[in-house]
Amino acid sequence: MTFYIFKKLCFFICCLLFSVASYAEASTPNYEMPQITDQRNAAVGYVFSYTAVVVTVMNTCKNIPSLSKNPNDAFLNWRLRNNQYFEAAKDWLTYVATNIKSQNGQEVADAFRKQVVGQAAQTGNTTVKGFFAKDTPTEVCEKWITLLYSPQSDLINNTSEFNNDLEYLIKVKKEVTDWNATH
Repeated sequence: MTFYIFKKLCFFICCLLFSVASYAEASTPNYEMPQITDQRNAAVGYVFSYTAVVVTVMNTCKNIPSLSKNPNDAFLNWRLRNNQYFEAAKDWLTYVATNIKSQNGQEVADAFRKQVVGQAAQTGNTTVKGFFAKDTPTEVCEKWITLLYSPQSDLINNTSEFNNDLEYLIKVKKEVTDWNATH
């Protein structure tokens, strides 16, 4: 499965998954809250799904002794470059869930959060099974280890359709962090 097909699959799944949250926007009289959009939510779903693939592949590769490089090192290298997007995506998920809670209650918000995480894990597992069905485990792992050392695998470089949304989520996270530090 190519990255392009994987990206489109994640986008489709995330659009369906997050369309539920688009009605849950909130604002306060003195501060305009960030607008919840399907595109931003799909970007978050993409981050979670792609990260699930990376984690699942690297966890599988840890059990293969004959690899040229350590899968944990490859993952840590990738994580250093991409963690800001994952953290911003987690915060956005919390923001959307909080909005759902305010309109529909804690149970609905918890179900939403569980669905998002579950769908990302399922997408990761299904995608990784496809990788390992086509090539030997050593071949798959060597390709992914090499890829994770390259910026080509970075979330922001891997998909132009979400780059602006991911940068926006980073900006919102920074603004909230800065605001919390001064209040």
